Amino acid sequence: SSDVCSSDLRSIYSSSHRQHLLNFLNTCDPKIDIALLCETWLSEVVSDSELLTTLQGWSIVARCERPSNQRASNVGGGTAILVRNRQSGEKSLKVGISESLYLSHDVQVSHCTLETTDFYSVYVRSGAPSSEHDCLINFLKTKGARRLIVAGDLNLPNID
Repeated sequence: SSDVCSSDLRSIYSSSHRQHLLNFLNTCDPKIDIALLCETWLSEVVSDSELLTTLQGWSIVARCERPSNQRASNVGGGTAILVRNRQSGEKSLKVGISESLYLSHDVQVSHCTLETTDFYSVYVRSGAPSSEHDCLINFLKTKGARRLIVAGDLNLPNID
């Protein structure tokens, strides 16, 4: 079995924020195997190799960057899925499909398959119309009888 966490990061753009994330992931007990991250605030300016310099011991299996309209305001958006690199003697996690999806201008999704489970890290832009939430729900309905774990920042309206 794998242990999973979800976090609304509010940025891992800087190396100090990435170091805080790494410290958190490495001090959890039991050890976290899969991290579903949202609000990474990442863009193409920060490469996977730059991220992994700080996030040692982890692999980025899916990453969805913020669209250009969110980068202009410098807040919100971006998703990623990290998988812990297993030590020798530990059974490795076999990542199947991994992808980044823009379901619409307001909905970003990172997705990966591990064994029999699909993992989704989701970000829906704050203030997005309810039709965007419907878009996400309809997308997830197409996944059939597979086991899904969906986490993220949905920014649902009228919920404080």
